[in-house]
Amino acid sequence: MFTGLIEEIGSIKSIVPVGQTLRGEFICSLVLENTRIGDSIAINGVCQTVTAVTKNSFTVEISSTTLRKTTISEWQNMKYVNLERAMRLEDRLGGHFVQGHVNNTAGIIKIVESESMILLELQMGQEDMKYIIDEGSISVDGISLTVSEKNRKQNMISIRVIPHTFRGTTLKYRKAGDRVNIETDMIGRYIESLITGGKEEKLTIKELRSWGY
Repeated sequence: MFTGLIEEIGSIKSIVPVGQTLRGEFICSLVLENTRIGDSIAINGVCQTVTAVTKNSFTVEISSTTLRKTTISEWQNMKYVNLERAMRLEDRLGGHFVQGHVNNTAGIIKIVESESMILLELQMGQEDMKYIIDEGSISVDGISLTVSEKNRKQNMISIRVIPHTFRGTTLKYRKAGDRVNIETDMIGRYIESLITGGKEEKLTIKELRSWGY
């Protein structure tokens, strides 16, 4: 479990194929403190298990399933990634509950910078929009952000990012057309599962009204 508060921007040392998987090594410093083999680190929002540690890097083995659901296949063309160690029970929860289980990817429509705020617009998958609410939480490449506005007709969301977050994450390297990892708020997904009993049936307005919503 993570908070979505990025601890450090790491750099990609290598990503190489190993059978049906990839092996990635990442250079960093802060997240290596007290990190051991078997620990979890979120890399651009993807929870990965540390398989090796050196003085200035850690290594993970990336499964084929994870490759299909995330932007990891594009990482070879990138230089930097967001890093966060798994939260401790005694930590303050400054962001929101982030599992590190990416739901989907989204495309950056535009990034507009100003002195006081940075506007980020994302093209979402239609299946993800039902879990998104105005002023609700969302993880973008592992960063805990707040949705400013959603456009259901066009499957778009707008996020206003403060300069501190923008400068302290890989958002400062991003541009229109890039794809990012998305994890929607886990609470909404759990509520849907409880209401539908885990079935794939769509929840209707009529059903919600019958339950008093």
